[in-house]
Amino acid sequence: MSFDSQSRTQVGNSDARVSVKLPLLNRVSCPHCWHQYPPENTLWISSDHVSQRGDPKLGDDAPRRFAAERFDVQGNALDASGKDGARAQGLACPNCHLEVPRALYEYKPFFVSIVGAPSSGKSFFLPAMTWYLRSSMPEKFAVNFQDADPRLNIRLHDYEETLFLNPDRDSVVTIAKTTEKEAENLYDQVLMGKERVMFPRPFVFRVEPTAAHPAASRIAAISRAVCMYDNAGESFGAAATVESSRLTNHLEHCDLTLFLFDPTQHPRFREAAKDKSNDPQWTRQLKKVVLQNTILDNAAARLRKLRGMSLQERFGGPLVVVVTKLDAWVKLLPAENRNQLLAAEYLPQITAGSSMSVIRSDLVQVLSQTVRSLLRTLAPEIVSAAEGYSTDVTYIPVSATGSGVQPIAGASQSADGNISLGVRPRNMQPKWCELPLLVGLSKAKTQLVRAVASVAAPIPAAGHGKDSARQPG
Repeated sequence: MSFDSQSRTQVGNSDARVSVKLPLLNRVSCPHCWHQYPPENTLWISSDHVSQRGDPKLGDDAPRRFAAERFDVQGNALDASGKDGARAQGLACPNCHLEVPRALYEYKPFFVSIVGAPSSGKSFFLPAMTWYLRSSMPEKFAVNFQDADPRLNIRLHDYEETLFLNPDRDSVVTIAKTTEKEAENLYDQVLMGKERVMFPRPFVFRVEPTAAHPAASRIAAISRAVCMYDNAGESFGAAATVESSRLTNHLEHCDLTLFLFDPTQHPRFREAAKDKSNDPQWTRQLKKVVLQNTILDNAAARLRKLRGMSLQERFGGPLVVVVTKLDAWVKLLPAENRNQLLAAEYLPQITAGSSMSVIRSDLVQVLSQTVRSLLRTLAPEIVSAAEGYSTDVTYIPVSATGSGVQPIAGASQSADGNISLGVRPRNMQPKWCELPLLVGLSKAKTQLVRAVASVAAPIPAAGHGKDSARQPG
């Protein structure tokens, strides 16, 4: 499709779809190198024809990137292969030459930085979160949550299939932790000048209202291309290399930060849980104790440097402290309100004038304060790091599995003497994994997800808010 001022897309569900003309953004943000460019500067990705292989920045095996000069009658760019050429495969950034999903040309980006220590639970949390959002957001929020480019999300698809679509529902399975050595899955290598630079490969989703959403007519203004960056925990460590530092440059642009804190790696939590839980994660030997607050402190230092902030300044966007593995430490919550917290409905259906769910911000605040109080007692350095990072902090406990983990039959001991742990797919019942992103979207006032202070409170109008008036990009 050639780049005129508008393109046409279908929105809604299978029962009610509407055709809407969407204007292209004035400037496109590359989700890999964050270079901004006007749509007319886009490069196109050539066909798989053997004559079109080889790109100066991506290597001999990559399809060539080219500036389009010829188009077919449907507006698709044609490369130079054969007499009439062949249709281009996709769009690419003129700076790094990596592929840019079409959603980034039409929807304002929403960058999510995911920070956490090694083995903090990201590999379980992310598929649990996206599985819920894919299946439940259309019904609950009248919002579609879909892959912007399935190829960018292959690793996440593998995780989801392992946990939720596994044909063997009763064998204990696990997901290997993310390490920097998995470069073929995590990063892309690009020749920039004379230097080879690694860029992160984000998960990218289209998040847009369905026809049932009260602001469906304003799809171009409120839709977002959500780009999630899942770095290996080592990238935020004090010993991170210069190359690792570059991989976290998304902090300069992030709209939401998710910091994953793992209580099972914290000495005071381990001591407190000793007599209250028989979860094997508490008795596992720790190869070394990771100071998880330093991970967030290092992220804060990089964010300030990238954004040119002073040492006293804090991130103005939301930070959600995601306290993982709730099933293992739930009994550490105050007994007097534990059951009430666990049973609370944070995403109620509001029937007064709307069938949509909203975020109950008052209940989320109670949950956040309860978790914060526990952290202040057992891990005060985490609270200090979080509230030194952002002016808007929410603490949300999650369980990616919803049930305790157990040893994998036949697994050999690792070098530290531990047996691999996993979960039976049949027992997967994630708890609150969707809340961190939903809270972030509501706090960012995207109008995709809305919040109320109580059931009796009026639902915020879907009119033109301050955010919707801003120019994309």
